[in-house]
Amino acid sequence: MLAQSSTVARRKRLTTITYKKAGTTALAVGSNKTILGKGNSGWIKGKGLRLAGSKNVIIQNIRISDINPQYVWGGDAIDLSGATNVWIDHNYIKSIGRQFLVSHFEPNTKVTISNNYFDGQSTW
Repeated sequence: MLAQSSTVARRKRLTTITYKKAGTTALAVGSNKTILGKGNSGWIKGKGLRLAGSKNVIIQNIRISDINPQYVWGGDAIDLSGATNVWIDHNYIKSIGRQFLVSHFEPNTKVTISNNYFDGQSTW
């Protein structure tokens, strides 16, 4: 039987990890919605978008950024699950903790992703 010595116990380091929990749960987008940025003013910072069973959605000219970029499971920019008739166009996505676009559990149909910029640069 091995016993842990008090010397080893004193050497353990505690590490504190801080992240924005809000980033791990996305904003729900329902059916028949248009999220349209005007000029450079359309910016979602710290949260992504989730389309679960949503139909007829346009996401255009939006910046999505700073969703816990330092952590692998920090959050997704756009999360699709059972979405239909979705157009994701002319968006700028950067500094995301997990995925830019995710197609989850349910099949997604008639989804167009066009003219988007996915900035994968990171300081982490």
